[in-house]
Amino acid sequence: MNVPILEKSNRSREYENYSKEQHRAVVEAYLFQGLSHREIEKSALKIDSD
Repeated sequence: MNVPILEKSNRSREYENYSKEQHRAVVEAYLFQGLSHREIEKSALKIDSD
């Protein structure tokens, strides 16, 4: 499977707050685990939105 290289957007603040490992975890959770955005925030980024 070919996965394109991620490109930074103009919203660098959000991107730069997280490590490469967290970026990888977000992509994996979204593409392969089918988690919602809120579930990804909790599991990969350790953000509690409650």
